[in-house]
Amino acid sequence: MRLEIGKRLKLIRNKKGITQSELGEKLGIQFQHVSKYERGETVPTWENLIKLTEIFDVNINWFLTGKGKMFLSPVTYSNEKDGPLSLVHDNDSDEQLEEIIEELRNDAELKDLIYDYVQNYRKLRVTTSKLQGRIDQMKQKL
Repeated sequence: MRLEIGKRLKLIRNKKGITQSELGEKLGIQFQHVSKYERGETVPTWENLIKLTEIFDVNINWFLTGKGKMFLSPVTYSNEKDGPLSLVHDNDSDEQLEEIIEELRNDAELKDLIYDYVQNYRKLRVTTSKLQGRIDQMKQKL
């Protein structure tokens, strides 16, 4: 699985025309770590996985499994409406939406991975927001 994720990362990076060094800068890591990701030696942390999907606007399902389309319109995740994980698409066709939902129904491990991803993303957003507030307070004091 690590090697496959690495291959997909390299494919996306090459499609977008950026170097390992440039990607490393965007992720806040050295290019050697990007190289290790691409060779399948390590996998991105949750934080870096979040950043990668945002940087490349990539379909997380495709990135993790190779299934579905590489790029989709933005997806908003919610755990309130239809169970632990509900997908809301603004511009996706019904066929794309059904494909993703079906994949989640049939693959408990993928569902758990995506659910963990969403939960960690939420925590990161809250932490980032709090950190930004503290930084703003410190700037005002200076």
